[in-house]
Amino acid sequence: MTDMPTLAATLRATSEMLKTVRNMVVQSGHLHEMLDIDTLVNVAQIEAERRAVIMEVTSSRR
Repeated sequence: MTDMPTLAATLRATSEMLKTVRNMVVQSGHLHEMLDIDTLVNVAQIEAERRAVIMEVTSSRR
């Protein structure tokens, strides 16, 4: 069986990718036109980070 990353690690990686997407939107100069998309990506980034923290806290209590 291969070593799979933990769910927390996957969520952290997802959060970092979403951060990269947000930076690309800002650097493109189209933030105003893409504000709705940027907002949704930001919410997803925050939620991924929040869940990663929950997973880490939960696993450290075991």
